[in-house]
This record gives sequence, structure tokens and C-alpha cells, in this order.
Amino acid sequence: ISAKINALSSVENLQSELLKEIFEVIPAQEGGILLVDENDDIDEVFGLNRLSENQEIVISQTILNQVLSEKTSILANDVEVNQNLSQAESLFISKTSSVLCVPLILFEKNIGAIYLATREGKTVFDESHLRFLTAVAGTSAVAQREALA
Repeated sequence: ISAKINALSSVENLQSELLKEIFEVIPAQEGGILLVDENDDIDEVFGLNRLSENQEIVISQTILNQVLSEKTSILANDVEVNQNLSQAESLFISKTSSVLCVPLILFEKNIGAIYLATREGKTVFDESHLRFLTAVAGTSAVAQREALA
């Protein structure tokens, strides 16, 4: 994956290829790569739905804010019964069952996040998915920033 992402120069091509590669390993229904400015405000979003390229993805602002403010990852299954996510209305409205979100950090600074979700109750994310996505985020952060330059 590292060689592929470093060979791509446009941001959109990089993000599209990155999400497709992630979908090969992690059973997410949809995913998004979000880039933020120096104030952690969303600057750019690229989303992809595994089932339909025309379908919009839903990204929980609650999850994203927590990942960015704490510079930590979130892995949550059975979202509808998770007490820590009771304030995340968009998860309930979109019927999201599992979510996985990791920060994109470059030189100890947030540059964005990778967000994955599924609405299929039988599909869950696990620690191996979290480790993989964390590794992808680490190796792609430099390529993301360089593609924007």
C-alpha cells in the first residue's frame, strides 16, 4: 500500500485509491478521509461508499471531534447501545452499527482522520482492523500533505 500511495500525486486519486485498498482489508460499508486546517476545522472531505459511488456518506461530528481533540482512535461496535456515543445523533439517524476512526497525524499535528462505518449489524470491526488502519494512517499522512502542496 505504501508504494501505491506514494506514487499518486493528486489528492483525489490518492484518497480514492487509499479507501479502495482499505476496503480490501476492512469490511466497511463506507469510508471517508477528512483533512483539517490548523484549527482542526474540516478543510476537505473525500468519501466512498462500497456499494454505490453515488451515495453520500455520513460522518459523525461527535466521533471526529473526539478523535481530533484527543488524537486517539475510536473503534465502536453495537453503536446503538454504546453509552459513550449516546450524543452522536447522526449515528442513530443513519443506523450506523459499527465505526472505526483514526487520526492522521504528521509531526504531532492533526492533518485529518480516516473514518469507516457500516450499517450491517453482523459486520464488526476488531483490533486487527484498528491496527491496520492506524498503520495506513501513519504511512499515508505524509503523502496526503504532499499531495496538497
